[in-house]
Amino acid sequence: MYLRHVGRFLSGVLLLLSLAAASAAPAIHGMPLLQRFSPDDYQAAAGNLDVLAAPDGMLYVGNSEGLLRFDGRHWERLELPRQSGARALALGSDGRIYVGGYDQFGVVSQDATGAMRYSDLRPAFGLDPQTAAFGTVWTITRGERGVYIQTTPRLFFLADDGNHRQWPSNEDVRSLFAVGTELYVRVEGIGLTRFVDGQFEPLPDGEQFASRPLSMLFDHPDGLLLVSDDGFTLATADGLRRLPGDADRVFADTPPYTGIRLPGGGYVFGTYSGELLHFDAGLRFIGAYPLGPFTVFDIEADREGGLWAATEGDLLRLRVPAPWSQFNAGDGLLGQLLDTAYHEGALWVATSQGVYRSRSQRGRVRFELAIETALEAYALRPVADGLLVGDREGVLLLRNGAPGAERIAERDTVFDFRPSKFDPHRIYVLGDQALAALQRVGDRWVVEHDWPLDGISIAEFHEASANEIWISDYRSGVVRWLLDPATGAIVERRSFGAADGLQTDPEYGTVANFLDGDMYVVSGQHVFRKHGTRFSEVQVEPFTLVEQPWDLAIEETAYGTYAATTRELWRRAPGSDRWQPVQFGAAVARGYYHVHVGADGMLRLITWSGLLQFDPDVPESELPPLAVGLRSLQRRLHDGSTEHLPIAAADTPVALPAGASLDLDFRLISMEPGSEFRFRIPGLIDQWSAWAVPSSPSLTLRHPGAGLYTIEIEGRTRGGRHATPFHLRIQAAPPWWQTPPAVLAALLALLLAVGGVAQLIARIRYRQYRALNRRLEQKITERTAELEAANRKLSELATEDSLTGVANRRALEQALLREWERCRELHQPLSVIMLDVDHFKQYNDVHGHLAGDQQLVRVARILSTHVRPVRELLARFGGEEFALVLPGIAIDDAVQRAETMRRSFAGPDPGPTISLGVATVEPSARFVPDDLVRAADMALYAAKRAGRNRVIRAAPLGEATSPVA
Repeated sequence: MYLRHVGRFLSGVLLLLSLAAASAAPAIHGMPLLQRFSPDDYQAAAGNLDVLAAPDGMLYVGNSEGLLRFDGRHWERLELPRQSGARALALGSDGRIYVGGYDQFGVVSQDATGAMRYSDLRPAFGLDPQTAAFGTVWTITRGERGVYIQTTPRLFFLADDGNHRQWPSNEDVRSLFAVGTELYVRVEGIGLTRFVDGQFEPLPDGEQFASRPLSMLFDHPDGLLLVSDDGFTLATADGLRRLPGDADRVFADTPPYTGIRLPGGGYVFGTYSGELLHFDAGLRFIGAYPLGPFTVFDIEADREGGLWAATEGDLLRLRVPAPWSQFNAGDGLLGQLLDTAYHEGALWVATSQGVYRSRSQRGRVRFELAIETALEAYALRPVADGLLVGDREGVLLLRNGAPGAERIAERDTVFDFRPSKFDPHRIYVLGDQALAALQRVGDRWVVEHDWPLDGISIAEFHEASANEIWISDYRSGVVRWLLDPATGAIVERRSFGAADGLQTDPEYGTVANFLDGDMYVVSGQHVFRKHGTRFSEVQVEPFTLVEQPWDLAIEETAYGTYAATTRELWRRAPGSDRWQPVQFGAAVARGYYHVHVGADGMLRLITWSGLLQFDPDVPESELPPLAVGLRSLQRRLHDGSTEHLPIAAADTPVALPAGASLDLDFRLISMEPGSEFRFRIPGLIDQWSAWAVPSSPSLTLRHPGAGLYTIEIEGRTRGGRHATPFHLRIQAAPPWWQTPPAVLAALLALLLAVGGVAQLIARIRYRQYRALNRRLEQKITERTAELEAANRKLSELATEDSLTGVANRRALEQALLREWERCRELHQPLSVIMLDVDHFKQYNDVHGHLAGDQQLVRVARILSTHVRPVRELLARFGGEEFALVLPGIAIDDAVQRAETMRRSFAGPDPGPTISLGVATVEPSARFVPDDLVRAADMALYAAKRAGRNRVIRAAPLGEATSPVA
């Protein structure tokens, strides 16, 4: 329970003093949050040599197996001629992508269907594509007049005006940089030169780089900024001048290989050893960020403020400077993180292994164990004379400047400190068995008051006045204490419950939160607002936004109001009433808790995987508008053939012949992960579909019948950015038998048939009349027999289990098949929960089969309360085994549903417990419904083998892995 408590109330005086001290200390920065893409993600080789962000938001990567393209959701690969890798990339003034490989260079554009198309540029220089042999294209760079392509024997220039040129080159020509209309080249043995019409003109003092590598060159207000392994150099008309700073030391340890000037100022360099080095606009060293063991070959900024690093092993995206950064075990933090505090210019973190203190080492923040505690360190609180620490045995004080901490109070486990809002010298100490008040007397801290909790398990604490305290209890309702102002003794202890409008679920107890000056008390799924001493149930955000409101903790900060559960994080911006989910755009484990603003003004958030930090001084990126589009549009004809259609929206509707279907793949070009879409087709599907991350294709439209239809598609990111909708008009042709010629021919044929039939009617009418009586008697006999058979069949198809009253196995099979097809059509997940009553045979042996049957009826009744109407189905699978079909429910939600059911049988009521197995799949042609049931059943038996009374999640279908808890 210790993880739930958030330090809400900062002492005004201490905060001002701490902020004044923090302003003089350097900011503490963690590792920027990363998105890492491996070869398994982009389905190509590990070697990535160049990266380029296009103006439309697309990302292009030069890979050793060709050119990669990424729209934020899909990766595509274009193979170059002769299986050449893509070594160098550049964006031309015409918006096309120039690509160089081995004996190859050309330009890539997008055709009408959205596919990449490669055009060979070698013939423009008189080169025969069959015999051209110039080796590797080392660099492609764009200047103001055109594109330069560097190879060892030749230097090619593709001018924007079409006046292409080429010059001889050699292996001494190394680094190549275009700045404005000038081209600068480092030539081995000569140094830094300006390339003018085939000649290398040395710059003043340029011979300093005759044998020294030059990593990057940037334009500068005073000349050129040169970057090499010994620091920064400024090149002017008078010569070269070394610039003072940290770069000499930093680059000596980790030489730069590539670099980029940030759009907002500052520089980032990638190194041979796999680090990013960050310098501000004044060339002051900010920090080093290790990305991995691979050399960083190129860095590029996308239009959404992200930096891409192409390495020889993977691809990474991050923000530099980073609004959100992270500290974890890689920085020296060991154990489970429980609390944080900023004190004396350092970040302190309480963990299950003690208290750690941050130190800066070579541009990185590292943590060292500073205070060894009795088992876990739960709570930290900076005070004027030091740092208070709460652990298993009481309270420690680390005095300012002292080498070690001293024990100032011995008591039961201390899991939180709360400064009094009414007495600046008092701090409340929250423990397992008692609530105490620490008071500073002279240079000592003493326990002023000590109040036993008498069985209360503190979920939240609120000081309403100097003599009034409210406590929410994990075990029951809310308690109010009134204190004697003179002695501090409790003069009134009152519990609030049903009589006060507060309905408490004993399984959850109560948890209090404070929002906009009001107290909210949560018990299970129910939320109550306090009005005086009465409570009333309410439905308000953010409680209605989360799956587990009893797990919610709310923290109001200067940067917005945060609402966190272990699985969700929401934020309401200052001055706004709209709650938005917080998306980090990186693989950050959930388990959010302890939202806290430190004395340095940084907002910090503890997660299962580490400590997240928000820096308010890093400006938010100005994000471009988004628009929904199509990645591909395919028409499948009745003969099975496929046509790729133009993807741009047009006034002319897309023709859909009779018997044909359309496959649409939606696209929202954004590097923010988790784009969602919904659609509708007025007149065919009038209601919007649910927001979802679609599979591929996103939508299949089978022939809906003749008519003109409009498909409306809306998109958004999970961070709350909405995109311009996309509309596609479809003209569905009628089937051939509904065309005018076919209808006219049918009418003529009908008239001829009517005439012929009229002649026959007279002849056969009498004969039919005589046979009618015989046939009628025969039909009566046949229908009687059929009716008896149908009644027997209906009896066999009865769908209710006679003992428990829930559906039987036959009904389960029918429902599973029906929902399988429906979920497959809508691209929705389908989950099945298999559950079994634990030790049921033993229960029968001890209590008898009649009691066992009563238990099965009880189990079915309890399970039925967890079934949502309309599409979900609970069925008795056989014996003591039941199954639950959950259409449209993903695996995490299905596991949570299963855990809720399990807890229904694990309470104080007598009776057997249950074990559950959960499996989920998005139905497709690869699987059949029995595969899903079999996977859930295997997970069920894994739960029973693991000790019963638990939930086990099945491995994804098609993977040879074991079920996991």
